[in-house]
Amino acid sequence: MKKDYYDKKGINLDSTFAAMKQLKGDMPVKTHAFVNITAEDLFAHNDKKSKCLYDSLGYGYMDMVAKTKGVLFSIQADKAEGLARCGRVIKESLEVKHEFGLSKPADKVDPATILAAVDANLVSHEYRVASNSVYLEDAGQAGSKIAIRHCEPDGHVEWNLTGFAGTPARFSVGLSWTTAEYATQGKVLWGLSAGNLNQSSAAEGPGTSHAVTVSGLTPNTVYYFQALSWDEFGQEKRSEVLSFRTLPDWNISGLGGNAARTSASLQWSTLEYPTKGRVHYGLSADNLDQQTAETAVANSQNVEITGLAPDTTYYFQCSAKDEFGLEKRSDVIALRTQPDWGITGFAGAATRSAVSLVWNTPDQTTQGKVLWGNSPALGNESATGAAGLSHSALVTGLNPSTDYYFQAVAMDADGNVKSSNMIVVRTADDWEIAGFSGTATQTTVSLGWHTPGYSTSGRVYWGQSESGLDQSADDAASGSSHSVTVDSLTPDTLYYFQAASTDADGIEKRSAVVAIRTEKVPLPTWTIANFTGSATKNSATLTWETT
Repeated sequence: MKKDYYDKKGINLDSTFAAMKQLKGDMPVKTHAFVNITAEDLFAHNDKKSKCLYDSLGYGYMDMVAKTKGVLFSIQADKAEGLARCGRVIKESLEVKHEFGLSKPADKVDPATILAAVDANLVSHEYRVASNSVYLEDAGQAGSKIAIRHCEPDGHVEWNLTGFAGTPARFSVGLSWTTAEYATQGKVLWGLSAGNLNQSSAAEGPGTSHAVTVSGLTPNTVYYFQALSWDEFGQEKRSEVLSFRTLPDWNISGLGGNAARTSASLQWSTLEYPTKGRVHYGLSADNLDQQTAETAVANSQNVEITGLAPDTTYYFQCSAKDEFGLEKRSDVIALRTQPDWGITGFAGAATRSAVSLVWNTPDQTTQGKVLWGNSPALGNESATGAAGLSHSALVTGLNPSTDYYFQAVAMDADGNVKSSNMIVVRTADDWEIAGFSGTATQTTVSLGWHTPGYSTSGRVYWGQSESGLDQSADDAASGSSHSVTVDSLTPDTLYYFQAASTDADGIEKRSAVVAIRTEKVPLPTWTIANFTGSATKNSATLTWETT
């Protein structure tokens, strides 16, 4: 009857257990019961598996005790002992708990207001956001009374204004700051003195990061700035006052350039402010239809333009642009590229065994070499050394009296190669000793000879036999004509002489041996004078003188 009564009201074992769980939260649920009869009395008239008991404990007691694994205590015989036994069982069954879940959700918990007490004594605690619980390192002992209380957040968060900084431009200053802990409104107060910040510029908001650009400023002027932030609770904070000088206005200056044969180099500056730049150019000042790529940001620019035509006038204008998009242009200047270069003055001078060659590239510094051979095939090559405008080369080891073919080759720094016309140079004829002869006196022989076309040194070898030329006399000077006098000779004696000459290459040549006799000593000369005579009848007397 009782079961039907309570079932109709929706009260049963499950609903009762759920209500107890909701009441105790995540704390363990155990139901213990006290009865005023003994177990023997209870089951004397009832089977243990009966659905309805006589002398009942009350509806649902047995089921709830069984569901929560509790204990049924009898206090009929000794009420005090029954209660003591219940206390011991409960104490033994409890574990000391350290983490306590809060009944309200995390967004309704203000961690700063949490207080925790163990047996009425405040203890330190840790609020764990992830589990919305309070952890107590010192949670007392079994049976200790734990009390935790907190308030709901009022929405107010402590915050700070930090990182106020700025970057000046020519007509503006960009400023930024943060209120990292809380989203706030913000603005910048500014003016021409720290004590008179009479203007303001608002930041977009609310937010934790703030940025304001104060525009319309005068270049090269000092301004003062202060950041101001406030929240919806009326709390307001300010930064320190910072000063910034706006950048000076800038202009293009120093535009100039140099033109090479197929290129031009342009330089200019924006000394007051770094800018990007480019060059506009063309064949007339009114039609600058070509332009270079934009340069990197810098105060000084240098742009090289290639692919131009030689000996041509080009017009150039540079443009510069700052990071705010302001662009300025220079005046137009004209540069004429250098004429195309060529090889001029290629010529050669020959000796018996070498040819010296010269040529020029007057309009261009070049590296040069000579191709040569004894036919137009030019199978040999000779380098000339350092790069320059004037070049020379010496080809040695050639044969005398031979035609050789030569061609100059020049290369500029861009790899352009040009060749001269081919020339033919004949090496000089080989030299010989010619006209070797001498004249004698009683004690000397004067000798002379020639080496036509060549300057040589001279020497005479001599002796009293053709195979015994064991003495020598040198010509004092080199040249193509030589004379040597051999003295202290014996009169009326036959001597043998041979001329020798040596050229600049150390080659010596000798003449044929000639024999020359010194003059005899002449006999004394006398005359007959005063030849006279006288005669008698039968004789004549003659007289004379010899002188």
